[in-house]
Amino acid sequence: MNIGLKIKELRKEKGLNQIQFSTIIGIDNSQLSKIERGNLQPTITQLMEISSKFNISIDSLLSNDKNNVKQKIKGNNITANVNSEINNYNSAEIQQLISKLEEQNAFLTNQIKEKDTQISNLINLLGKK
Repeated sequence: MNIGLKIKELRKEKGLNQIQFSTIIGIDNSQLSKIERGNLQPTITQLMEISSKFNISIDSLLSNDKNNVKQKIKGNNITANVNSEINNYNSAEIQQLISKLEEQNAFLTNQIKEKDTQISNLINLLGKK
């Protein structure tokens, strides 16, 4: 799946039309339309805006896995699943679970930052050729 289709999928998952989405990421609606149709490639700045505004990694936008964007979006439901399970534990167990989740979150955040940096470096290298 090309990046334009992934961006369109993300926009639709969020229930936004092209005008709303383009306003959020700070580009002209006609430019977004061209990106979604595959007639224009988004800039790294635009990818960073989408990544930032919609809590999705640039890596997931650029990957070839067509389900990756949906999985990242649906991953935001993890909090609801954790909250429903919390009632089954006592206070000490909850604190241990919170600590483990914080560690995992820090690890995953670091992994995402590293991937985003690698992608940015790769895009910079490709731009110089």
